[in-house]
Amino acid sequence: YKRQGEEAFVPSVNTQNKALYLYEELAINQHKITFGGRLGNTSVDSKDNPAFGAGQNNSFNPNSFAIGGLYKIDDNWSFTSNLSHNERAPSYFELYANGAHVATGEFEVGNANFDKEESNGIDAQLRWKDAKNSFSVGAYYTRFRNFIGLFRTGNEIEVEPGEFLPEAQFTAVPATFKGLEAEGRFNVTNNLDLTVRGDYVHARDTRNNDYLPRISPLRLG
Repeated sequence: YKRQGEEAFVPSVNTQNKALYLYEELAINQHKITFGGRLGNTSVDSKDNPAFGAGQNNSFNPNSFAIGGLYKIDDNWSFTSNLSHNERAPSYFELYANGAHVATGEFEVGNANFDKEESNGIDAQLRWKDAKNSFSVGAYYTRFRNFIGLFRTGNEIEVEPGEFLPEAQFTAVPATFKGLEAEGRFNVTNNLDLTVRGDYVHARDTRNNDYLPRISPLRLG
Protein backbone atom coordinates (compact mmCIF):
# COMPACT_ATOMS: atom_id res chain seq x y z
CA TYR A 1 0.00 0.00 0.00
CA LYS A 2 1.38 3.41 -0.98
CA ARG A 3 -0.46 6.69 -0.43
CA GLN A 4 1.04 10.14 -0.60
CA GLY A 5 -0.22 13.69 -0.44
CA GLU A 6 -2.45 15.64 1.90
CA GLU A 7 -5.16 12.95 2.06
CA ALA A 8 -2.83 10.17 3.25
CA PHE A 9 -3.84 8.88 6.68
CA VAL A 10 -1.38 5.96 6.83
CA PRO A 11 2.29 5.71 5.78
CA SER A 12 3.43 3.54 2.88
CA VAL A 13 3.20 -0.12 3.96
CA ASN A 14 4.47 -3.45 2.66
CA THR A 15 2.30 -6.46 3.61
CA GLN A 16 3.36 -10.08 2.95
CA ASN A 17 1.19 -13.14 3.58
CA LYS A 18 2.37 -16.76 3.59
CA ALA A 19 0.20 -19.74 4.47
CA LEU A 20 -0.02 -23.52 4.42
CA TYR A 21 -3.47 -25.09 4.07
CA LEU A 22 -4.84 -28.56 4.81
CA TYR A 23 -8.34 -29.86 4.09
CA GLU A 24 -9.56 -33.40 4.63
CA GLU A 25 -12.90 -35.21 4.17
CA LEU A 26 -13.96 -38.54 5.63
CA ALA A 27 -17.06 -40.14 4.12
CA ILE A 28 -19.17 -42.35 6.40
CA ASN A 29 -21.83 -43.92 4.18
CA GLN A 30 -23.76 -40.91 2.81
CA HIS A 31 -22.53 -38.65 5.63
CA LYS A 32 -19.25 -36.76 5.88
CA ILE A 33 -16.75 -35.41 8.43
CA THR A 34 -14.48 -32.51 7.41
CA PHE A 35 -11.36 -30.95 8.86
CA GLY A 36 -9.44 -27.86 7.76
CA GLY A 37 -6.40 -25.99 9.02
CA ARG A 38 -4.35 -22.96 8.03
CA LEU A 39 -0.91 -22.01 9.34
CA GLY A 40 0.12 -18.51 8.34
CA ASN A 41 2.66 -15.75 8.68
CA THR A 42 1.90 -12.10 7.98
CA SER A 43 4.36 -9.21 8.08
CA VAL A 44 3.13 -5.61 7.98
CA ASP A 45 6.02 -3.15 7.69
CA SER A 46 5.60 0.62 7.41
CA LYS A 47 8.12 2.94 5.81
CA ASP A 48 9.82 6.02 7.22
CA ASN A 49 7.63 9.04 6.61
CA PRO A 50 8.08 12.67 7.76
CA ALA A 51 4.36 12.87 8.63
CA PHE A 52 4.19 9.52 10.47
CA GLY A 53 7.68 9.09 11.90
CA ALA A 54 10.05 6.14 11.77
CA GLY A 55 8.92 2.95 10.07
CA GLN A 56 7.72 0.02 12.17
CA ASN A 57 7.80 -3.74 11.63
CA ASN A 58 5.10 -6.14 12.81
CA SER A 59 4.89 -9.90 12.29
CA PHE A 60 2.01 -12.25 13.15
CA ASN A 61 1.37 -15.99 12.97
CA PRO A 62 -2.41 -16.35 12.48
CA ASN A 63 -3.49 -20.01 12.63
CA SER A 64 -7.05 -21.24 12.07
CA PHE A 65 -8.72 -24.64 12.40
CA ALA A 66 -12.19 -26.05 11.82
CA ILE A 67 -13.93 -29.41 12.17
CA GLY A 68 -17.40 -30.14 10.89
CA GLY A 69 -19.80 -32.66 9.57
CA LEU A 70 -22.60 -33.20 7.09
CA TYR A 71 -25.55 -35.43 7.98
CA LYS A 72 -27.75 -36.43 5.06
CA ILE A 73 -31.34 -36.76 6.29
CA ASP A 74 -32.78 -38.01 2.98
CA ASP A 75 -32.38 -37.39 -0.75
CA ASN A 76 -33.45 -33.74 -0.39
CA TRP A 77 -32.51 -32.62 3.11
CA SER A 78 -29.14 -32.40 4.87
CA PHE A 79 -27.72 -30.79 8.02
CA THR A 80 -24.22 -29.39 8.47
CA SER A 81 -22.36 -27.95 11.45
CA ASN A 82 -18.85 -26.66 12.16
CA LEU A 83 -16.67 -25.72 15.12
CA SER A 84 -13.84 -23.31 14.35
CA HIS A 85 -10.97 -21.34 15.82
CA ASN A 86 -9.98 -18.33 13.71
CA GLU A 87 -7.09 -15.89 13.91
CA ARG A 88 -6.49 -12.76 11.81
CA ALA A 89 -3.53 -10.42 11.54
CA PRO A 90 -4.40 -6.71 11.95
CA SER A 91 -4.52 -4.75 8.70
CA TYR A 92 -2.08 -1.95 7.89
CA PHE A 93 -4.59 0.81 8.70
CA GLU A 94 -5.58 -0.84 12.01
CA LEU A 95 -1.91 -0.72 12.95
CA TYR A 96 -0.61 2.53 11.49
CA ALA A 97 -3.49 4.93 10.73
CA ASN A 98 -2.91 8.42 12.10
CA GLY A 99 -4.71 11.09 10.17
CA ALA A 100 -7.89 12.43 8.61
CA HIS A 101 -9.72 9.82 6.56
CA VAL A 102 -11.70 11.76 3.98
CA ALA A 103 -14.00 8.84 3.10
CA THR A 104 -15.28 8.40 6.67
CA GLY A 105 -15.02 12.02 7.82
CA GLU A 106 -13.00 11.02 10.90
CA PHE A 107 -9.48 11.34 12.27
CA GLU A 108 -8.49 7.67 12.52
CA VAL A 109 -5.82 6.39 14.91
CA GLY A 110 -4.30 2.90 14.75
CA ASN A 111 -2.37 0.89 17.32
CA ALA A 112 0.96 -0.66 16.29
CA ASN A 113 0.91 -2.85 19.45
CA PHE A 114 -2.09 -4.95 18.43
CA ASP A 115 -1.92 -8.72 18.78
CA LYS A 116 -3.63 -10.96 16.24
CA GLU A 117 -7.44 -11.11 16.44
CA GLU A 118 -8.75 -14.44 17.80
CA SER A 119 -12.23 -15.99 17.88
CA ASN A 120 -14.05 -19.29 18.40
CA GLY A 121 -17.30 -20.08 16.68
CA ILE A 122 -20.01 -22.60 15.93
CA ASP A 123 -22.40 -22.63 12.99
CA ALA A 124 -25.16 -24.89 11.69
CA GLN A 125 -27.09 -25.02 8.42
CA LEU A 126 -30.15 -26.86 7.14
CA ARG A 127 -30.14 -27.48 3.37
CA TRP A 128 -32.75 -28.60 0.87
CA LYS A 129 -32.16 -29.46 -2.79
CA ASP A 130 -34.47 -30.80 -5.49
CA ALA A 131 -33.22 -30.87 -9.07
CA LYS A 132 -32.43 -27.21 -9.96
CA ASN A 133 -34.07 -25.79 -6.82
CA SER A 134 -32.26 -25.34 -3.51
CA PHE A 135 -32.66 -23.56 -0.19
CA SER A 136 -30.55 -23.20 2.96
CA VAL A 137 -30.96 -21.50 6.32
CA GLY A 138 -28.24 -21.24 8.96
CA ALA A 139 -27.27 -19.71 12.26
CA TYR A 140 -23.89 -18.94 13.85
CA TYR A 141 -22.35 -17.77 17.11
CA THR A 142 -18.81 -16.39 17.41
CA ARG A 143 -16.97 -15.16 20.50
CA PHE A 144 -13.98 -12.85 19.99
CA ARG A 145 -11.21 -12.50 22.53
CA ASN A 146 -10.11 -9.21 20.93
CA PHE A 147 -12.30 -7.97 18.08
CA ILE A 148 -10.61 -4.99 16.39
CA GLY A 149 -13.11 -2.23 15.69
CA LEU A 150 -13.10 1.50 15.02
CA PHE A 151 -14.60 3.38 17.98
CA ARG A 152 -15.14 7.10 18.37
CA THR A 153 -13.39 8.52 21.44
CA GLY A 154 -15.58 11.61 21.92
CA ASN A 155 -12.64 13.91 21.14
CA GLU A 156 -12.27 16.21 18.16
CA ILE A 157 -9.03 16.85 16.29
CA GLU A 158 -8.28 20.13 14.55
CA VAL A 159 -7.13 19.23 11.03
CA GLU A 160 -7.24 22.76 9.60
CA PRO A 161 -7.56 26.12 11.36
CA GLY A 162 -11.12 26.09 12.66
CA GLU A 163 -11.90 22.69 11.07
CA PHE A 164 -12.39 19.70 13.37
CA LEU A 165 -13.03 15.99 12.82
CA PRO A 166 -14.24 13.43 15.37
CA GLU A 167 -11.46 11.12 16.55
CA ALA A 168 -11.95 7.38 16.01
CA GLN A 169 -9.48 4.89 17.43
CA PHE A 170 -8.96 1.27 16.43
CA THR A 171 -9.48 -0.74 19.64
CA ALA A 172 -9.47 -4.45 20.49
CA VAL A 173 -12.46 -5.50 22.62
CA PRO A 174 -14.08 -8.78 23.69
CA ALA A 175 -17.17 -9.31 21.57
CA THR A 176 -19.86 -11.77 20.50
CA PHE A 177 -21.47 -12.13 17.08
CA LYS A 178 -24.62 -14.14 16.41
CA GLY A 179 -26.67 -14.16 13.27
CA LEU A 180 -28.87 -15.83 10.70
CA GLU A 181 -28.32 -16.42 6.99
CA ALA A 182 -30.66 -17.80 4.32
CA GLU A 183 -30.46 -18.28 0.57
CA GLY A 184 -32.70 -19.92 -2.01
CA ARG A 185 -32.40 -20.56 -5.73
CA PHE A 186 -35.50 -21.54 -7.68
CA ASN A 187 -35.66 -22.47 -11.34
CA VAL A 188 -38.38 -20.43 -13.07
CA THR A 189 -37.69 -21.53 -16.65
CA ASN A 190 -34.88 -23.39 -18.37
CA ASN A 191 -32.98 -20.12 -18.79
CA LEU A 192 -34.00 -18.22 -15.65
CA ASP A 193 -33.32 -18.75 -11.94
CA LEU A 194 -34.71 -16.66 -9.11
CA THR A 195 -32.29 -16.18 -6.20
CA VAL A 196 -33.37 -14.76 -2.84
CA ARG A 197 -31.07 -14.15 0.12
CA GLY A 198 -30.96 -12.47 3.49
CA ASP A 199 -28.75 -12.17 6.55
CA TYR A 200 -28.80 -10.55 9.98
CA VAL A 201 -26.03 -10.12 12.56
CA HIS A 202 -26.26 -9.08 16.21
CA ALA A 203 -22.81 -7.92 17.45
CA ARG A 204 -22.05 -6.77 20.99
CA ASP A 205 -19.06 -5.38 22.88
CA THR A 206 -19.16 -7.62 25.96
CA ARG A 207 -17.36 -5.07 28.15
CA ASN A 208 -20.53 -2.99 28.36
CA ASN A 209 -23.06 -4.90 26.21
CA ASP A 210 -23.12 -2.06 23.66
CA TYR A 211 -23.62 -2.66 19.95
CA LEU A 212 -20.40 -2.70 17.93
CA PRO A 213 -19.96 0.10 15.38
CA ARG A 214 -20.01 -0.35 11.59
CA ILE A 215 -21.87 -3.67 11.52
CA SER A 216 -24.06 -4.39 8.51
CA PRO A 217 -27.82 -4.17 9.22
CA LEU A 218 -30.45 -6.67 8.13
CA ARG A 219 -29.97 -7.30 4.41
CA LEU A 220 -32.48 -8.74 1.95
CA GLY A 221 -31.94 -9.29 -1.76
